[in-house]
Amino acid sequence: MDGSYSAESNVHDQMQQCIDLCLKAHDLCLASAMRRIELGGETAGLVPVRLLLDCAELCQTHANLMSRRSEYHGRLSPICAAVCEQVATYNEIAGGDPQFQACAEACRRAGESCQKMTYADSSLGATV
Repeated sequence: MDGSYSAESNVHDQMQQCIDLCLKAHDLCLASAMRRIELGGETAGLVPVRLLLDCAELCQTHANLMSRRSEYHGRLSPICAAVCEQVATYNEIAGGDPQFQACAEACRRAGESCQKMTYADSSLGATV
């Protein structure tokens, strides 16, 4: 072995990073949904809680599909990226609560990574 870094191993590294970021976003979306419910009032409205739960579910599903190298993960990548971005923006607007800010950051990073997976090597199942 010549020690070179192949394109395939780079895609595998990107995929593992995306899995890790999606799982982190999943956890923080669930925690943020619970935080909103605990705070009550307008913060606990159906729209923000549903958005957080949808994002958590999509991130978990996307991570699962990538973990088993499903041929369908590439189709879910742009949807997951879009919802992560929406959650990040919504949480940033929500203001100073540290839980929401941590969730926004995690979702932004996961969304960027999911967007990259949309264009990943099709031999790994990332076909759109």
